[in-house]
Amino acid sequence: MANVLVIGSGGREHALAYQFALSQQVNKVFVAPGNPGMPLSHPKIHCVDIPVNEIASLCQFAQEEAVDLSFVGPEAALAAGVVDLFRAEGLQIVGPSRQASQLETSKEFAKKIMEAAGIPTAKYQVFEQDQLDRAISYAKKLDYPIVIKEDGLAAGKGVQIVSDFQTAQEVIPSSLAKGKILLEEFLEGNEFSYFALVNHQQVIPLTSACDYKRDQDEDQGVNTGGMGAFSPVNWVDSKMETVILEDIVAPLAEEMCRQGIPYTGVLYVGGMVTREGIKVIEFNARFGDPETQVILPRIQTDFYDLCMAHLHQEPIEVEFDARMSLGVVIASQNYPYESAKGLDVSDFKSSDLIQVYYAGVSQEGERLLSDGGRILLVQSMAENSELLRQRIYDYIDQRSNPQLKYRKDIGLNRERREY
Repeated sequence: MANVLVIGSGGREHALAYQFALSQQVNKVFVAPGNPGMPLSHPKIHCVDIPVNEIASLCQFAQEEAVDLSFVGPEAALAAGVVDLFRAEGLQIVGPSRQASQLETSKEFAKKIMEAAGIPTAKYQVFEQDQLDRAISYAKKLDYPIVIKEDGLAAGKGVQIVSDFQTAQEVIPSSLAKGKILLEEFLEGNEFSYFALVNHQQVIPLTSACDYKRDQDEDQGVNTGGMGAFSPVNWVDSKMETVILEDIVAPLAEEMCRQGIPYTGVLYVGGMVTREGIKVIEFNARFGDPETQVILPRIQTDFYDLCMAHLHQEPIEVEFDARMSLGVVIASQNYPYESAKGLDVSDFKSSDLIQVYYAGVSQEGERLLSDGGRILLVQSMAENSELLRQRIYDYIDQRSNPQLKYRKDIGLNRERREY
């Protein structure tokens, strides 16, 4: 039986570890660094105190523990080159190289790849840190709203929608102070996420999801890493999936190979259905959080077998539960800003119909305590969306208190609208 290493510590990594633990092929699942809630969900899961950016220590651990397969959760580990090191040492790992992961770590790189591959995306212009006057002058000529994006990694929070030139004059200097930026056309349409496993030009289609980035109901408030998600998206039908695979994923994979940067790992397509058709908003080089926590429970195919088929470019049919999977994030009250810690969340436990994926938690004796930020996610599945929402929110309401924060509209307001 195999040993698996999952790199990361959040709810996404808990979902990955749990899915591997369900496999008949797997003996142990190590999570580095993990969190204290993870081992409570399955006896195969063990946490290892190695930070995600200490890639030499991670590699040494994988060798010493005879790890057969590793899976990278967060983008920071990809940017640090963990996949490159593991591959150089002959270790099997799911994720793109540091160069290929620029699809996420550099928005300019992603735009140039999309242009070369003929993938539809929003119009844009790039500005370096020393081009403030040029950026302001360009912004003055644009139709509003516009989108201002920081080029590098920003934990899902480096994007601002700006409604007028006056606001742009305020945002551009502060964004440029952090590095290169993109001024981008604002697209209107229906947003969705689509996931696939890509190995050079082999593509294993997975499924769709929708998430909720704003911290308040009705998509109000500030951007966060994500407050909830559901899968599948009922209007991403088989016809649309074919368009995504043939017009976006396949051309991207082909172009990356043509440029000598073959892509291997999870490809996250952040897309939008506009009046002109499907356009790409962004690519991520890994599973999303919280999308992972609602997608993986739907996968009925053995997850270890799926990952091995991906790495060895073998054919595989992925079986999915057709029911709706919904997840609601429980966060500290002040999230996404500095949050209080130490709140007892021990009552949030998995049951027959509810799965709890832990993220920002610590442990004190037998108690699980909040550790700031996003604390956990409550997930379930059902054929009826109203029943599903009621089940999850009844569970949460029985355990919540004023120091916790969660949206009340996850699963709503994502119907396809015509523009």
